[in-house]
Amino acid sequence: MAGSFELVGLDEIKGALGERWVGLAARASELAEQGIRRRISDSDVLQVLSETEFSICFAKLNREAAVERAKQISREIKQEIFAELPEFSSSVTVKQYVAEIELKNLAGDTGSLADRLVLTLRRMRMEADRAILNYRRLLLKDFQLLFAPVWDPERAIVNLNRCVLDLSLGCTTLSQFQAIADPDQMVATLADMDCLALTRALEMLHRYGRASNVAAVLVPVGYQTLARTSTRREYL
Repeated sequence: MAGSFELVGLDEIKGALGERWVGLAARASELAEQGIRRRISDSDVLQVLSETEFSICFAKLNREAAVERAKQISREIKQEIFAELPEFSSSVTVKQYVAEIELKNLAGDTGSLADRLVLTLRRMRMEADRAILNYRRLLLKDFQLLFAPVWDPERAIVNLNRCVLDLSLGCTTLSQFQAIADPDQMVATLADMDCLALTRALEMLHRYGRASNVAAVLVPVGYQTLARTSTRREYL
């Protein structure tokens, strides 16, 4: 079993940190490496590929156990980085990926065994990323917004129209995406869907307003969309 960890988003805050960038980025990388080393066994092998990327070979774990261990390591080192470097908390995440590498895929005369392992893992990760991206595109392409009237029985009128997502087209895609996406990818995609819901509700109000009609609309938004600085800024 092989895996990788990557610090994603450091470049986004480079300009904001100015001269402090070099020291803080190096410290984030150091914290990540130390955190990974503390959480792997003596028989596991860790390679530091760059300031932002680390690869690991799990010597004795099966796939399920390796995936869970990688998720746990990712969560914990992210918390440690944020605790010491709160400047990173709104932009940086720790991406993890785990795969089973067939020994026959490592055969060849070029490069060391470790290099071939890294190249194979990167290729598999790119294929997985493409699959995640395709599911994400399908979700956003098939996005349909419905307006569910909320009826006031006493006054016998519609108080407002609640926006709801039509899952008849995208429910399977959503479940498949959820199964392979990491939590950060899921949160980012749901934030995009929140933005789409708001946009389409406003488009509908604009269309009705031009026809001299009025409607009260309730547009729900996910807590995570508003809790994260980057997605909250985009939504607002």
